[in-house]
Amino acid sequence: MKALFVFASSIIFVVVCHGQNVYRNTKGESNTYAILPTNTLPERGDDVMLSAPAVLTEMIIGYFTDVTNVTGRETFKIRFYNVDEAGSPTTPIYETSELPARVGPNNFTQAQRILLPNIEVPASFVWSWQSGGSLDGSVGNRIGPQLVGRPDIGFSDDFYWRRVPPNTAWDKLLGGGWPSHRAVAKLRGVVLDW
Repeated sequence: MKALFVFASSIIFVVVCHGQNVYRNTKGESNTYAILPTNTLPERGDDVMLSAPAVLTEMIIGYFTDVTNVTGRETFKIRFYNVDEAGSPTTPIYETSELPARVGPNNFTQAQRILLPNIEVPASFVWSWQSGGSLDGSVGNRIGPQLVGRPDIGFSDDFYWRRVPPNTAWDKLLGGGWPSHRAVAKLRGVVLDW
């Protein structure tokens, strides 16, 4: 009887750790565009709407790199924000440490898995990306989120948020000639729908 209990507990632990896809935007109209900075390192965000609040355990993002001289110090951060009634990013929910970026020449596409420590998020929130380390946003020294079409799990509007530090205000942006303004992302976790 004791062995059965331990086995059952292990199964529950695995389900909670890995969870399910609660948001997935990995396919769509375009996979050849990215939001690459131009001589600045703005923070860029994408809105996410889930079926209910969730606990996030993992994120997979897609990004383009344009790095001519790799230093090994190319990094980025991911942040999660609450939103106000208009959907604008407000108070932070979670921020990663500086994460090492996998870099290469222009149009070098990467997917990177980020483990999250059970981040509880509301049904609507914004996740953001900000480059750092040796990256300065200039041509040949920049990386940015890859853009695709509509999510097939969850929802995201067709625009992106931008904040240029030290400013605290966020701008809602369209344009740039891209067919979509939604960033590649997959979020895994457990939906809190009780």
